[in-house]
Amino acid sequence: MTSRHHGGPLGRLSRTTIAIGVLLGALSFAVTPGVSQAASVDGAVDTTFNASGLGANGTILSVAFTSDEKIYIAGEFTSYNGFSVGGIARLNPNGNLDLTFNFQQAGFAKNSGLRVASISVDSDGKIYAVGSFTSYNGTTIGQDNVVRLNADGTLDTAFISPRFESSNFPGSAASMSLVKKVGDLVLVSGGFDTIYTTANPTPSTSANGLVALTTSGAIDTTFGVNARLRDGLSTSMAYNVIPVSNSTDIYVQGSFKSVNSEAAFFVTRLKNDGTRSTEYNNAISLPNNSISGIAVQSDGKLLFGGNFTQFNGVTTAKGLIRVNPDATLDTSFTSPASSLIAVSLAVDENKRIYVAGGIGTGFGTSSSRAIVRLNADGSLDSSFDLPLSPVGYENKVALSPTGKVFIYGNFTKLGDTTLGRIARISSSAPQSSTPSTSVPSSEPNVGVVTPPPAVVEAPGKPTNIKVVLKSNQATVSWDLPTTGGAPSSYTATATLVGARAASVDAVSKNASSTLSCSASAPATACVIKGLQGGQKYGFSVSAANVAGVSPKAAVAKPIAIPVSIPETLPETGAGYEMWLMLSAAALLLAVGVAMRRGQLS
Repeated sequence: MTSRHHGGPLGRLSRTTIAIGVLLGALSFAVTPGVSQAASVDGAVDTTFNASGLGANGTILSVAFTSDEKIYIAGEFTSYNGFSVGGIARLNPNGNLDLTFNFQQAGFAKNSGLRVASISVDSDGKIYAVGSFTSYNGTTIGQDNVVRLNADGTLDTAFISPRFESSNFPGSAASMSLVKKVGDLVLVSGGFDTIYTTANPTPSTSANGLVALTTSGAIDTTFGVNARLRDGLSTSMAYNVIPVSNSTDIYVQGSFKSVNSEAAFFVTRLKNDGTRSTEYNNAISLPNNSISGIAVQSDGKLLFGGNFTQFNGVTTAKGLIRVNPDATLDTSFTSPASSLIAVSLAVDENKRIYVAGGIGTGFGTSSSRAIVRLNADGSLDSSFDLPLSPVGYENKVALSPTGKVFIYGNFTKLGDTTLGRIARISSSAPQSSTPSTSVPSSEPNVGVVTPPPAVVEAPGKPTNIKVVLKSNQATVSWDLPTTGGAPSSYTATATLVGARAASVDAVSKNASSTLSCSASAPATACVIKGLQGGQKYGFSVSAANVAGVSPKAAVAKPIAIPVSIPETLPETGAGYEMWLMLSAAALLLAVGVAMRRGQLS
C-alpha cells in the first residue's frame, strides 16, 4: 500500500518530467540557437547567413570569393563575430568566421587609422593586400607597400614590395587604393609618384598612380610605369581594374582625366604593356563628372555608374549608362529618370544589373533603396524588393561565383534586420532565361566565372589536411586541390597503424582497422567516428569527380588517440540539441526527486 501510495505520484512526476524533457528536446531540434529561416522573397535578407553573428565592427571595403564560396573581407574593422582579425578575415559560405585562416594571429595593425583598402586572391590561394597598416601578426612590414599572404593567412616573406610615396608629401601616406592580380602582373594603384626599392634612400623610379609588379615584388619592366594617371597637375588613382574577356587588355577606372598625357576621363583601356588601346575611344568618352562604378557585360558592353548628368552632351544619360566597346553610347539602355550616384555595379548570368550606392528614387521607386535590380534594358525589376535602409555611398554589391548577391559596407541594419556590415540577399533566377557564358562584376576582387571545360579532368590531391580530436572522433578538414578538375566529393580515412593494426578484426563491431567519412563539395570537412583510445592512426583525404579519384593526401605523421579525451560541450547541430534535451530531462528529474524526498521527510 505504502509503496503504491508513494510510487503513484512519483511515477506520474517522472512521466511528466520525461514528457517535459522530450518537449524541450523537440523545441531545441526545431529552433537551433542563432539560426532563422531565410526569406525566399527576392531582395529579402538571407538571415541564415552569419545568423545572430556580430559581423565586422568597422567598414568592409573589399571582398573576394574562392571557387568553393568562401569569402574574404577586408577593411577598417578589427574584429568579426567577436574574434580579433585585424582588417582581414575569411568567412565560410554560411557567413561564420573561418577559424582555419590566421586564427588569433591578430592580422594587420596600426596605431590609428587601420585600413585594408583592397585585396586580390590569386588562383593559388595567395592574397595580395594594400592599405594603411604598419604590421601584420606582430611583424613590422612598413607603410605604403604591398603585402602578400599565404593561403592559411601567414605572411609570405618571399614577396618583397617596394615602398610608394608622394613627392608632394614626403614621408606621408601614399593613399594606396587598389591591388589586382591579372595574369602574371600585380597591378597596384595609389596616390604615389615615386617608388623606393628595399633599403634604398632615393627613389628607384617614378610613376603616376598605377604600376605593375612581378610576383616577387619587383617592378615589372614590360608594363613598367607606362600608365601615368593624372588629374591636372596631380597624380590620380585607379579604383577598379577589370580584365577584358578574350584579351590581354584591361579596363581601368579611377579619378584621372589623362593617361600617358592623353585625355581620358575616368575610364580607359590599356594593353598589357601599360600603353593605351585603340579599341576604346577615349576621345568620345566624355562624362561631365566622375564615374564611381563599372561593370563589363558578357557581350563586351560596359556599364558606368557615377555622379554625371550627361555623356557626350546627351543630357538624358544620368548616373547610369551603358556604352559599346568603342565607348559610344548604347541608346537601347534606359538611364534613370533623375540624377543618382551608382557607386557599385554587378551583372549576373541572366544579364540582370545590380546597383548600389546613392540610388534615391531615380529608378522610379517610391523611396530610396540600398540596392536595386534592373532588367537588361535598364528598367526597374520590381520583383526585387530590398528594405529601404541603408542608402549610402560606401555600400557596394558583389556576386559570388555561383551568383549569390552580397551587399557590404558600413551598415549595421537592413530594414529591421541587424547585420554586421555584410549581408546575403535572396535572388532567384528568372523562370525562362538563357544564361550567358560569364559573370562579370564591378567589384575588382571578384573574378569572371567561366563555364566548366568540355573535358572534365580528375581532381588533384586535396591540400592542407588538418585533424582535430574530440572524444573518440576526429574532425578532418582540408583545402581544395590546386591541380586537376573540380572535385564533387571527398573521402577522409583514418587507418590504424603499428602492431595493433595487424591484430584488429576488420569485421568486429567494436574495432576496425580503417574508418572513414565523406563530404560532398563544396564542404571541406567531415567527422570520423569510432577511433580507439591509445592507438595511432594515419589520416588521409582523397577527392573525386566523374573523371576519377585523386591520390590520397596524407597527414605527415600518425596521430595518437588519447586513452581518454575529455568531453567538451557539443557545438550547434544535432549533437548540441540532443545534449539540450537530455540535460533538461535530467535536471527536471533531479528536481522532481528532490521535491519528493522533501515530501517524504
